[in-house]
Amino acid sequence: MLYNQIHNVRPDSTFENFLPQDQTQETALATMKELASHIAENKGIFGAKRGEAPSLLSRFFNFTARDLCKDNDPHDNRPSSPFLHGSLFILSGSTGRGKTHLVEALMNRLRQTAPKAHEDIFFYKKSLFSLETGGGFRKTLTDNRNIIIFDDPFPESYSDQDLNKMTDISSFKALIEYLYEEKIVCILNTNFDFATHSIPLLQQGANENDKIVSRARELFARGGGGLVLEGPDYREIIATQQQENPERRINLFPKKPGKPSNG
Repeated sequence: MLYNQIHNVRPDSTFENFLPQDQTQETALATMKELASHIAENKGIFGAKRGEAPSLLSRFFNFTARDLCKDNDPHDNRPSSPFLHGSLFILSGSTGRGKTHLVEALMNRLRQTAPKAHEDIFFYKKSLFSLETGGGFRKTLTDNRNIIIFDDPFPESYSDQDLNKMTDISSFKALIEYLYEEKIVCILNTNFDFATHSIPLLQQGANENDKIVSRARELFARGGGGLVLEGPDYREIIATQQQENPERRINLFPKKPGKPSNG
């Protein structure tokens, strides 16, 4: 079943709860905080009626409102994107480095600081191919969200060599077209350095004038490219701490704050 999984975001995934283990994780935390702050500062562009969105100067991810009275196809029934351009940012790293925590922290922050922007997010935690095969992104993404966050869109791939050209790469090409033409902002998490390998993968079998490669370069440039999270696997840290302190027990059912004890 295809549905927006934003309501499954863990409430305890916050920026405050993220404990960086090295400089790459520090950088990723600062970047995601900046993005969340910038969306919140420009929250007036979300939910604006046709022709009413203000023109805002962008300093990150091109969060500039479109002049909705211009360059709008009168035959296009899709609500106009609030963004002047599409963009793509890729957060990469081996499992357990905090990628999912950071994107969920961004969504939790926006739920508090920019509810309209939060409502404009589509969060998807399955394969990119499963989303694209329903007749293309324009048909499957029927609720017209302008921010798309993919968590592990290539779940069976741990390097660029694992990607399937007929499914993964073809779906990624379709995503590039969708982001570019519909002016969508996209954040994508992968378990390997997909930002580095994505352009060479798109170039395979493409001619020198292929617009997909050119559009992908522009989306990356506008979105800031990507970051690779390194450092240790936090799950291994938890396991080590548990071994060193066997008396410590993980509370699987913590009480909600403010609720009296039944004892």
